[in-house]
Amino acid sequence: MKNHHPDILIQLYSVHEHLRADYAGTLGRLRDAGVRNAELFWFDGQPPVADMQRMFTDSGIRPLAMHVNFDVLTRSLSKVIDACSTLSVRDVVLPWIAPEMRAADGFWRSFGVQLNKFGSELQFNGIAFGYHNHDFEFAPVTHELPMQVLLDTTDAALVFWEMDTFWVEFAGQNVLDWMDRCGDRIRAIHFKDGRDRRMVELGSGELPWTDIFQRLSGLKTKYWILEQEEFPTGDPWRELANGLEFLAAHQ
Repeated sequence: MKNHHPDILIQLYSVHEHLRADYAGTLGRLRDAGVRNAELFWFDGQPPVADMQRMFTDSGIRPLAMHVNFDVLTRSLSKVIDACSTLSVRDVVLPWIAPEMRAADGFWRSFGVQLNKFGSELQFNGIAFGYHNHDFEFAPVTHELPMQVLLDTTDAALVFWEMDTFWVEFAGQNVLDWMDRCGDRIRAIHFKDGRDRRMVELGSGELPWTDIFQRLSGLKTKYWILEQEEFPTGDPWRELANGLEFLAAHQ
């Protein structure tokens, strides 16, 4: 049995179109679906941070973590730090790297050095920093897996791994193997399920959830994060509520 209980969050990108149209209203609908904690994503045109703070307070949802892209981290890290302070966000995660960046020779090792720099500055300000995978980190480059290069070149004290279960499996890798090998680097898990290489409601796909939860019982993950980008039934609120119930049942 687990001797700790990770917080269960929703990644707000799951409802990004609704959020862009009506931030406060979307938080209200998420609250009604059972959401209590959130991982934000930084986007152009988002409400002013002070307004976001009020909206989260009104909704009762706690913003605990946030995805921030590379350009914003590079150009506006001080704004990110200020936003985290205002919103009481504890963790910042880099979620994606553009193809034109990762195509450069020697990119992954130099990128690991840059991640350490982000992690050091954020840690100085009381914020933990992590990296979120997709599938391209598992496509070999000169006989090396970029994900392994990142894990080898980043300082575990500065950069954690936010593992995305769907994308690991989509890339032809085995989630359980990576948990066994690198479990001490995994601070957060993005729970996504898939069937026939498409995202489906959590618990209804092909991932080996019984085995995954058994492995997780031995890991000190801080966040279990639900993310779903496709909704087969057309009802995101119900599917997300079901996903949260699935996670809570295994917490």
